[in-house]
Amino acid sequence: MDSHNRLGEPNNSCGLAYDIVPGMTWKFLPEDRADWYRFRLAEAADVRVHLNNFVPLKGQMAIYRGESCGTAGFLVNDGDDSAQRTLDLGLQPAGQFFIFVANDGFLNQTEFYTLLVETE
Repeated sequence: MDSHNRLGEPNNSCGLAYDIVPGMTWKFLPEDRADWYRFRLAEAADVRVHLNNFVPLKGQMAIYRGESCGTAGFLVNDGDDSAQRTLDLGLQPAGQFFIFVANDGFLNQTEFYTLLVETE
């Protein structure tokens, strides 16, 4: 699995969502209050989204599906105060998905969290 670091990503709104690729581990800093990501499924798949080492602890991860921010519908969220979170989306159709990571804890510019979208 590849790992990709992104520092200072300008993804604070859905319209600026950072593109990620399923099957790769991505590293980001919880340096602000909101991070948005998007990924695309070329075909239907079982999907799980993993957020690990989220050191602010407080906040949430939410998933939306749609071809644009304005038409994306809410699917599921996890608001537990935990450093590790997994959202199992089950079988999803081909299309575009958005991941919202909200940081309601302290801002951190030294410890990366990881994001992984698994598909089967």
